[in-house]
Amino acid sequence: MKESNVLIKCAECNSSNTRQIIVDDKLSYHFCKTCGHYNQFVESKIMTFENAQKHYFSNNLDTLNGIVSEQENKIIRKRFSLLNLFLPIPGRIIEVGPGLGIFAKFLFDKGNDVTLIEESSFLSKMLRSQNKFSVIEGEFENIDIKPNSFDLFVSMHVIEHVIDANKHLLKALEMVKPGAYALIATPNGRCWQQRFFASISPHFDTAHMRVYSPLSLEYACKSAGWTVKSIHTLEPSMGWLRVFTGILRILKKEDKELSAGKYSNKTSLILSSFIRIFELFSLPFRLLQEKLGGGYEILIICQKPVI
Repeated sequence: MKESNVLIKCAECNSSNTRQIIVDDKLSYHFCKTCGHYNQFVESKIMTFENAQKHYFSNNLDTLNGIVSEQENKIIRKRFSLLNLFLPIPGRIIEVGPGLGIFAKFLFDKGNDVTLIEESSFLSKMLRSQNKFSVIEGEFENIDIKPNSFDLFVSMHVIEHVIDANKHLLKALEMVKPGAYALIATPNGRCWQQRFFASISPHFDTAHMRVYSPLSLEYACKSAGWTVKSIHTLEPSMGWLRVFTGILRILKKEDKELSAGKYSNKTSLILSSFIRIFELFSLPFRLLQEKLGGGYEILIICQKPVI
């Protein structure tokens, strides 16, 4: 991975203290040394959106059949416990880009009325088959939904993919009622995995138009009109496990994007035992990582101002 000077201001904090980070011949980012934000230098897509969805999620279809890994359940419970501090009662929730509907199902089972917005026709059909949610197919930023209709907006690992992140946040603000909340999760560009193993970071991907730091995501949300209530960096065991699978892909000479999702649901007694042992012995280190802002995922909770 190479670094060079670049005379382009940061998209979030407007600083001129930026560098060009060249990941490989297909991908490079502007990196802001002031706020830690990465913005993709050249848009490059290996597969179309629809084909990418089919390729990735076809390797994870067990989730639709009710099989959710222990690691995923832990992440879901942690996210919900933080959200529940602000939204303790069931309400109307809109989630954008829900993937296989893992978090949406958790919210539905808690008594919430859940509406999903999904751009992929492939995934929309799958989500409708669960008979739990109202599913609207289309691009979130351009859908026609009555404003001020929801108690919570959820965007989990979506904002790094959209072309116009500010438009995404402004549309979210329009959708929820005054005083309502947003729960946004995205990869952390300041996580320890990326800072120590940047050349194999899973956060660097042609589909990731930007990689936020906690500070740059806070700037983005405030710029769109949100009040930031809480910022966390979560460190699930899969953060370091994805570094290990990244090394494995290099050794096996696999394209990291074309093999996306390949290892996420591989199960065996030996692997399950290894993960449990790793989780146990790495827990103090991962808790420290979270506390110091170096967790793998940023989770930010925002509120729409009451005018």
